[in-house]
Amino acid sequence: MRFLLRWLAGALLLLAIFALYLLTLDDGLRPDELMGGDLITHQYAQAEARFANAPGYPIYTMLGWAWFHSLRPLLRWAFNPVQVLSLYSTFWAMLSLLLLYSILLRLFPRNWPLALWGTAFYAVTYFFWYYAVTTEQYTSAVFQTLLLLWLALKWEEERNNSLLLGMAFVAGTCAANLVTTLLILPPLVLFILREEPTILRNRSLILKASTLALLPLLSYVYVYIRGAQHPEWRGQGEWPSTLAWFLEFLTAPQGRSEMSWTLWPPSPNYPWLAFRELSWPVMLMGLAGWAFLGRKKASLFYGTALLYFAFCYIDRFGNWYQVIMPLYPLIIIGTTAFAERILRAWPNLGVRLALGAFLVLLFAWRLAKSYPMADQSGKPDATALEPGWAILADNPSPGSCIAGTYSENLALQYLMSIWGTKPKVNPVTVEEALKMAWQGESCYVTRQAVHLLGPCREGLHPSSAGENLILLQTRPTEELPREACLRECFPVKLVGTEITPGMKIAGYAAGWEGRKLRITLFWQATRSIASDYFISVRLIQGGKFFQQDHPPVWGAYPTSCWKPGEIVRDDYFLEVPQGQAGKIEVVVYYLKGKEPVSVGETALPNGGATGE
Repeated sequence: MRFLLRWLAGALLLLAIFALYLLTLDDGLRPDELMGGDLITHQYAQAEARFANAPGYPIYTMLGWAWFHSLRPLLRWAFNPVQVLSLYSTFWAMLSLLLLYSILLRLFPRNWPLALWGTAFYAVTYFFWYYAVTTEQYTSAVFQTLLLLWLALKWEEERNNSLLLGMAFVAGTCAANLVTTLLILPPLVLFILREEPTILRNRSLILKASTLALLPLLSYVYVYIRGAQHPEWRGQGEWPSTLAWFLEFLTAPQGRSEMSWTLWPPSPNYPWLAFRELSWPVMLMGLAGWAFLGRKKASLFYGTALLYFAFCYIDRFGNWYQVIMPLYPLIIIGTTAFAERILRAWPNLGVRLALGAFLVLLFAWRLAKSYPMADQSGKPDATALEPGWAILADNPSPGSCIAGTYSENLALQYLMSIWGTKPKVNPVTVEEALKMAWQGESCYVTRQAVHLLGPCREGLHPSSAGENLILLQTRPTEELPREACLRECFPVKLVGTEITPGMKIAGYAAGWEGRKLRITLFWQATRSIASDYFISVRLIQGGKFFQQDHPPVWGAYPTSCWKPGEIVRDDYFLEVPQGQAGKIEVVVYYLKGKEPVSVGETALPNGGATGE
């Protein structure tokens, strides 16, 4: 009955933690995240079967690719691709917490409420929580470390050699993932040899263990193959062969610039950040509590901590706190051992209540402090994909090339590669788009990148193609279309009003694009125009005034560039309450200093009705 109760309590705790992680799951990208870093690298790796940062994390990435492509179709109704990718980290986090709870129960079977507390406290520590809801591999490193420890403790009780072989295989997977997880290996080997020194004479066992440890390293063949298939993924460096690149890739050269081997002066972060992360009481209780686990186990824990300290302190680089994450649950085990020793030494009710209240307060403090920092859901600054969505909203032709700014191109590439959006387009530079347009391909430039076109390129006749896109035409339009289309098509109404000498509104179309009123003007140049004008499209509706001003074709095609007789499409979008009719006016003006000077205006015929 007690066995059932403690596992039922554990299951309920894990469900509550899982719900908390779902509530705070990463669901978007900040612009700086999209531009580079480990997070975006892992997302592309798992979505496209790329290799991640050196040395590639092959097993983690291959499993992540299977995760994303098997679950993305099933979870499409509830989760976006960023969330599905982040859930892969959550998966490893939940396995880690299950292992931690199992280890605590194994060590303290009579005090399972302490096991619940230790698991819950670690679950809400900031770094573990943050990496449990975002796309990186650190929770898998915690899982591997705890799995090695769980196998070692189980072997200590059962002395089954198959458990040793399991540890060897897990150590091999560590070498194919975050290699610093191997820091637990020397103390772990000493722990085993102190328990069973005759193992060194068992050649058959050592041979099997060595083979199993090396087996996961075959996964690096995947890195080599993908590097050979996609040389563009290797970065800007040039190598004489794939093998030369591969050998350099395994040494992780790109991280060396951040490293420092100076022991003095002391770092302002390490080890004090660990104390702040876990709290001083938990950290001190944890370090002291290892001593209560027995001499051999204590040597295992203290030895591991010493190696992490030496590595992270001497090899001081910016993200040391990520590397040391697998040590944190070991400290929690020590804290639980310390609390258990207090209960054994002073078993009276008062001490139990005082200790219980203290531990609950520690948990509440850590939860309250971590939540606002670890919560990655609905971030107001997660705007990195908005430029891509805005471009695709203009419904560009499938297969066309689009020249945008760097951030726009990144957003488009992400949406097509990971989000699977359609139509498929080809993000390029402005010069590449111009070259492809001259070759007869359908190409656009965005409003944000239009300044890179330069004024009045000979033979280029840009045309507005929506709220964000400009179509690069190499021939002038000479006939008025019957309808103007983006996401919706609206009939073109004939006008023929010359609003100022040389500029005639040949026709217009008006209708709703989502929540905005789209007004498409079709200008016709009746002769050469010397000046560059601005256009103001205004809607008067129920006593309210709405307008949008910009140069024709979002500044891509100034009026002084127009050829006599050609028709120029020009789009305007007004945020207007739907369902009410209004009067549309068009004003042509130029700027004298900062003051607008009107040269002509007209009201569109039929009152410019805009009712639904």
